Amino acid sequence: MNRENIKFAGVDEWYRLVFKHELRGIYLCTVDRLWEEGDTKETAEQYLAETDQLYVKSPSKDFEGEPCSPVTIV
Repeated sequence: MNRENIKFAGVDEWYRLVFKHELRGIYLCTVDRLWEEGDTKETAEQYLAETDQLYVKSPSKDFEGEPCSPVTIV
């Protein structure tokens, strides 16, 4: 998936960083990085700029869905 189409959407109940693919409308999340006190939107955007993998939520259009399939971010 192309990184430039992915935007930070917030933090789910499990403190995972959640992103939304703007063109497909699907949610993606982290499994190795949780939201911590002091984090900001810029922190999440920096994480996105540096990672090469996120997980599609299941169901894919559910912000609170569970991480399911890994996808490569380019």
